[in-house]
Amino acid sequence: MKHAIGFTNHAVVRFVDRHAPQMSFEEAAAHLREVSADAVQLRERTLHGELQYRINDPRCVLVVKRDRRLHELVCVTVLPEREVGGGLTEAEAEIVNEWLEEHAQGG
Repeated sequence: MKHAIGFTNHAVVRFVDRHAPQMSFEEAAAHLREVSADAVQLRERTLHGELQYRINDPRCVLVVKRDRRLHELVCVTVLPEREVGGGLTEAEAEIVNEWLEEHAQGG
């Protein structure tokens, strides 16, 4: 299934940091737009109810929100592929902590 997913700057930076340090920001943004067309929606949602999509090049998870004003999907961060089992991975815990800090400061 084809998906039109946009990407925040934060998501592209996280992708580069975690999965593609050899890519420039622009290369990573173009790559994500290309591979996200074939992203597979996962059944599981994040702790905050956001959608998750898996891509395969490299294998990782896009955390996606619906932008109701623009009627589109927007990827807000990129996580390592989710491992089977309970609890949060170290990367997921980091994302949750970032989000909590941003929202505690009114961001």
